[in-house]
Amino acid sequence: MASTPTPSKPSPIRTRTERSRSVQILAKTLVRDLTAQGYGTCDIVNLATQLLDQVTSHVDKRTSGPGRPD
Repeated sequence: MASTPTPSKPSPIRTRTERSRSVQILAKTLVRDLTAQGYGTCDIVNLATQLLDQVTSHVDKRTSGPGRPD
């Protein structure tokens, strides 16, 4: 019996520079796509604010968990 080929996973982003560049590309693509879908500048700024709020909340939960100082 022939084995089924395993789908290849994308290679992980290894360096900080590669990650930084990937995030920059993602941000540009997101803004371009949202603009193309009719979202305005205020909408995109609101999205960025919501993303920052989510990240802040996530970091706060991780740093003030059980056994960690507030």
